[in-house]
Amino acid sequence: MSKEDAFRKTIRLLRSKIPQVIVTTSESLAAGIIEGIKILGYTTDNIPVFTLGEEHWNLHTHSFSSASTVRPAMKLGQLASKLLLEQLQSPLTKETEKIILSGGKFYNYRNNSCDKLQISSREKKEFKETIRVLMLDTSQVHSLLSLLKNFENKTGIHANVTILPHHHLYETIVEKYRSNNGKPYDVFMYDIPWLPSLASEQILEDITTQFNSINPDIFLPNCLKHYSIFNGRYYGIPFMYAPQVFYYRKDLFENPALKNDYERENNISLRPPSTLKEFNTIADFFTNKTSAISYGTSIPTAYSECLTPEIYMRLRSYGGSLFNQHGNVCLDSDHSLKAYINFVRSIKNAKPDYRTATDISVVEDFLNGETAMLISYPSFLSDVTDLRKNSIVGSIGYHLIPGRSPLLGGWGLGINSHSNKKEEAFEFIKWTCDEQITNYSSLLGGLSALNSTYTNDELTELYPWLSLYHSIYKYTRPTIPPKLANNKVIPQYEIDAVVCDWIYKLLDCKIDIQQAITNTHLELESLRNAYLKDER
Repeated sequence: MSKEDAFRKTIRLLRSKIPQVIVTTSESLAAGIIEGIKILGYTTDNIPVFTLGEEHWNLHTHSFSSASTVRPAMKLGQLASKLLLEQLQSPLTKETEKIILSGGKFYNYRNNSCDKLQISSREKKEFKETIRVLMLDTSQVHSLLSLLKNFENKTGIHANVTILPHHHLYETIVEKYRSNNGKPYDVFMYDIPWLPSLASEQILEDITTQFNSINPDIFLPNCLKHYSIFNGRYYGIPFMYAPQVFYYRKDLFENPALKNDYERENNISLRPPSTLKEFNTIADFFTNKTSAISYGTSIPTAYSECLTPEIYMRLRSYGGSLFNQHGNVCLDSDHSLKAYINFVRSIKNAKPDYRTATDISVVEDFLNGETAMLISYPSFLSDVTDLRKNSIVGSIGYHLIPGRSPLLGGWGLGINSHSNKKEEAFEFIKWTCDEQITNYSSLLGGLSALNSTYTNDELTELYPWLSLYHSIYKYTRPTIPPKLANNKVIPQYEIDAVVCDWIYKLLDCKIDIQQAITNTHLELESLRNAYLKDER
């Protein structure tokens, strides 16, 4: 087990149940465990780390642990193997044997003695303030929760975090930003497209003055204009970078027999697709032309947050758009028709549960071996350590998405304008972009918006796809709602609702593709005109 694996294991252990002591079989593992304990805000006085001894070539090498036994782990393993082998060779005659080795005391490196180590009790921490934080239910947030002890020890502030799924988070922010039984949330985690409406409606606090204490150069180039800035003012801090990425089963794409069958069928080599048309061709091959796997891909359409990226990504790739730069609706075009046709063809070649499929379920389909391809955001690949192992053995590949127009997904952290603990709330969001915290969060599977995450040699060696995520950044653009001539912003969720309403009718075969586009265009115009007349 590597030092990084030991750190991850320590995080899981301390999250599930705070132990009295930790015992390891290796001093190298002890180093990773102790580092995990310290970043979580504990010390080895609170949680001593004991390790079985290791033999050294000199007398000056000491263990990282609180204490180490003089029984070397290798000798213990050799003796256990010998006893097991004897039992296997003579199961009917070999008596059960128990061997107790001498030298049972632990050497205390602090006191340079072999006396019995005294374990200190942990005093209950008294916090000067408690803040309430509302966040997305995703793997990166769960990773951050593992590190909260570090924030609390540094600041004396307790963070009480509530997590919600994507499709419930926005409505909760809007409904409860004023108060929740007299205790409003102090910090909100928001999706990039929500920033303009949350800022214009003064739900998010203007933190421009406080932001001066943060170096803007630590973030990905120019990302602050997407994650933080509205009308030239700062309303949040970038927290999670999430570009759309294409994942595929390398073992299938590199299988000689499948490659030959595909080339014979389509007169082109089997490879990660460069266009959305090629994506559909490959999906059709795996779904309908071979039994090597059940389906070519899965398409999530269960609710608007997972359906709209499928449409917006295709619109952008084919040169279409919902609104032009002046805020006028421009959906009804030949570009949009091509995008919608491609989407419908993708649906026909996908796993047939698309009406109930979610961002999470399509990832599960892929990792469980049901589908050959996946377009998703990295934040939905919840078990990154398994993905790392799979990538090492060559079973999962990753590439720029077909069409080369990935959406920039991502999340920021802002302060509720109605919070009465704004200073403490800012301490929290500032802590989340500390380089040390983001590095440890990355080890646990998170993706920060800090540039250093993707240029750290150690991290990129552990997670080779980080370099791809970094290179994709130049191709990405977020979905941002238009700001109208009267400075009104149409909330993105209202735009999404219109788009999805007509797509669902299309998927249910109630209308054809052109009708879906035309009706969506007309309803978006009505929505825009309502905001221009300031009726809301």
